[in-house]
Amino acid sequence: MINVSPYSVLALLYDDVMDYVDFEAWADYVDHVLDEHGKEPRTAAELACGTGQFAWHLLARRRLEYTATDGSATMLACAARRLEGRVRDLREVRFPGGSFLNDMQDGAPYDVIFLLFDGVNYLLDEEDVLQMLAEVKALLSPGGVFIFDQSTPTNSINNKYFFEDEGTSEAGSWLRQSTYDEKDAIHTTRFELTVPEGSFEEVHVERAWTMGEMQRMLRATGFDVVAAYDGFSLDHADDRAERIHWVVEAASHD
Repeated sequence: MINVSPYSVLALLYDDVMDYVDFEAWADYVDHVLDEHGKEPRTAAELACGTGQFAWHLLARRRLEYTATDGSATMLACAARRLEGRVRDLREVRFPGGSFLNDMQDGAPYDVIFLLFDGVNYLLDEEDVLQMLAEVKALLSPGGVFIFDQSTPTNSINNKYFFEDEGTSEAGSWLRQSTYDEKDAIHTTRFELTVPEGSFEEVHVERAWTMGEMQRMLRATGFDVVAAYDGFSLDHADDRAERIHWVVEAASHD
């Protein structure tokens, strides 16, 4: 079995492996959050767009000049097939694991930037999160918002068995196994993937940030928290939340 980088092979099976995720409901929720805060963005960018399912559903609801990005060329190719003719631009950017500012400046400023479905959890060190936040801030238009979500330690602890499964589809087969290190808040997921090209292993490592840690990093990079919602609701999140949806904007006094 050949070890490969995250999403280089999983991308081919991603829509089947993540079939349980209701991306349409995700788009409905984000659309509702924008309405809740009186936002009518014209330009949008998405970091870590995956195979483009969220973008596809959101663009059925809102007219946006949309830039979809991903760090995996394979994922981006899948997104390109789904989003053809719907987006302004698709581009490969170095997220996570590098600076994306220069790769996105020619499309800036953006009225809203999205980073969804655990994208921030792939940043394992505080320095990486701080860099990401600073670069997002530099790309936002005045009054623009950053909408992102995070999985918390509570999610990893409460649902550790949910993250294990196996299946088969026309594209291939997969086995997913998961472990969580509570001491270091590191969630590791191993995929064994079989496709016509052979058998491969991908190891995905995520950091389960706490709400307090994220609040501190947002303050440090000059963001005001407009809202922190608990799991697809408009209820205020607290330390018990499994998933937190953040709506933040550049601090007015910055």
